[in-house]
Formats: sequence, structure tokens, C-alpha cells
Amino acid sequence: MTELVIRAIRDHEVEMAATLVASVFSSGANSLYDAIHTRWLNRLHTRPTENISHYRGAFIDNQLVSFARLIEFTLYYGEAALRVAGVANVCTHPDFRRRGFSAAVMRDALTHAAEHGTHLALLRTQLRGYYDHFGFMPVWATYGLQAPVAEALDLYSSLQVRLAQPKDLAQIAQLYEKHWSSRVTFSRNPAMWVWLGNNGRGRLLVASAFDEIDGYLWHDDSLSNHVEVVADTPEATKALLKYDAKRWRQANAPMLTWSLPPDDVIIPYLQHDLPVKLTAEFLPNAGWMARLVDPSGLVKTLLPEISKQARLVAGEFDRHDLIFTMQSGSVQLGLKHAVETQCELSLRDFIQILFGSLRPYTLALRQNLSRESTQLLELLFPPRVASIGALDWF
Repeated sequence: MTELVIRAIRDHEVEMAATLVASVFSSGANSLYDAIHTRWLNRLHTRPTENISHYRGAFIDNQLVSFARLIEFTLYYGEAALRVAGVANVCTHPDFRRRGFSAAVMRDALTHAAEHGTHLALLRTQLRGYYDHFGFMPVWATYGLQAPVAEALDLYSSLQVRLAQPKDLAQIAQLYEKHWSSRVTFSRNPAMWVWLGNNGRGRLLVASAFDEIDGYLWHDDSLSNHVEVVADTPEATKALLKYDAKRWRQANAPMLTWSLPPDDVIIPYLQHDLPVKLTAEFLPNAGWMARLVDPSGLVKTLLPEISKQARLVAGEFDRHDLIFTMQSGSVQLGLKHAVETQCELSLRDFIQILFGSLRPYTLALRQNLSRESTQLLELLFPPRVASIGALDWF
């Protein structure tokens, strides 16, 4: 009788996993297969947070038939550091599909994440209606900026755009911290920046005058919104946009697309020089999705941060008076001494309020929330922009 075994892959099975991932995601394109295969193996051996124990597989007679990869991240929510498991490369060999193997590997991966103290599992997918079966919920939109290529090519900037060098990484990291640290996004330590600068994935460029770097641009090898751009000045913004417009012109594209959150300073910089269009794609059961893995750990980690936010707005606030618990698929919030502030939220509504894609006053329009409970939620969870820089997409 054939036995299904689900476990972490082993050292001698890495090539087998790389072959499966590359075969599935290249869709028969040989050049793409080679790129995925090489990049995948390089990532395992060089990326600071990669761990082979986080690579989960389903085996039949020692053949890998289904696979999922977990990646460790730290997601900063104010001063709270959330432990996140990114879920990626979920795939099944074509000969073994529709037999529940991917679902079995997903359940194993989530169990493994829970055993390692993960607060939250996160993934990004265009496959609608699959991951909600495992408790994943949409958390934030995929944001973008579109600009006309022809007009971007006419921009003038005194800054030069060149390939980034190893000595530039410290300044690039400082720019990232300056412009992204106030958002809900992944942290990057020095080791991660060295890996990002050297892994050969896409191109990393800087806008500079002499040794002073005012902005950087990273793009992958395709024409897509898989672009990360940070600019400190209008001059850097124009220089980077003009550079990227040349890349899009070669493909006869009338508009270029950058992945940018709506609060980015680049947007007003560009609005002075050319028409831009802002986009936000929020899919009901796809896109960026998250699943709570350790609810009690998440509550404990978040409590000091949301209490601090409340004190900043309301002055005196005793966090010991706060009800903040999760049970039976819902979240209870309120103040112990004030029944009128107490409410119960679904996990979906809570996680969207937490990450800023749903505001409490909007929720109150469709749910019976009292004015007092709505005001408390607004106090505890002020507007935040959640967005993952494209260099961290998985």
C-alpha cells in the first residue's frame, strides 16, 4: 500500500524540491525554468533567514509530490515585533493533483509555524478562493502608481542613475528605514541587505551626486509592478522615473507601473511634473492574505503597542483595564469598567482593522457597534499603512 509521508525535506532532497518548484512555476518555458531553479537553490544556501526545516513536502515512495516553503520575517507594528511566516512556492506535481496533497502540506506547514512561535502566516496569491479554506483572510491592498512613459522620458534631473555598489548598501538601508519604518512592513538587518544586494535577482540602482545617495530603485527582470523605489528628493524621483521609463519604452508600454503605498512622498513629488494614476487592488479572497497562528502570543505582543497609542491620544490609559482576548474564532475588545465599550469582532474584521484596510467607523456602518466601542477601536488602532517592499515579496 502506498504511504503518504509529510515532513521537512532533507539535504539530499533539495535538488528534487528545486526541480518541482521550477517545473511548476515555469509552465514549460526552459529559460524561466533555469532562472527559477538557479535562484531557488541560491536562496536556500545564501539567504540569512532560510532554513531547510521550513521546507515542507509530501512524499509517496520517496518521490516529492507536493511542496510548501516557509520564510521567517519580522513584521514591525509600531514598536511591536511580530513573528511572521511567509508561505511561498506551494505546488504539486501535475500527476498528483486533486488528491489533497497540497492541503496536507499546507496544514503541516502551519503546524510547523505554530511550533516555532509564529504569530501570523502571510502569503500573496492570485489564486482566488483556495487559501481561505485554511483560515487565510485578505489583509491589505496591493498598491501601485502608473505614469506615462513618454512624459517620464522628458523629465530632467541633475542626478545620475548608476548600478548600486556594495559600499552603497548602508545609505540604501538608511533610506529604507527613513521612508518605510513608520509603516507596517518587514524589518531588514545588515545581513539581509548584503544578501539583497548580492543575490543577482533583478537590478538595484541608485540616484546620486558624487557619493551622496538620494534614492534607489530595484526592479526584477520583467515588466511588472515588482518594483521597489525610495526617493528622498524630487530630483531623485525624476532621475529614477526617467531611467525606468527607458526600460518600459523598449517594450512599447505606454504606462509604467511602480509598487507604491498611498502615503509615499514620491506621489506628491511626481504630481508636480506629470499626470499619475494611483491604484489599489483588494481581492476578497486573494492578494495579500494572513492567518493567525498564535492568537494569544499576538495579543501579548501587541498589547504594549496599542496601549501606548491609546495614551498618546487619550492621556491616561490603564492597559490592565482593557479586555483584549481571542477565542472561538472571534476577538473580544473593550474596557472592563464600561460595558458600552465592549464588542466582539470576527477574525476577518479584526485583522483588517489591525492592518488598516478597514476602519472601525466603516465597520460600524454594517455592524451593530456602539459609539463608545467604535471610539475605543479608533483609539487603539489608529490608521496605519501596511505594505511590503517589493524586495521582500515571496
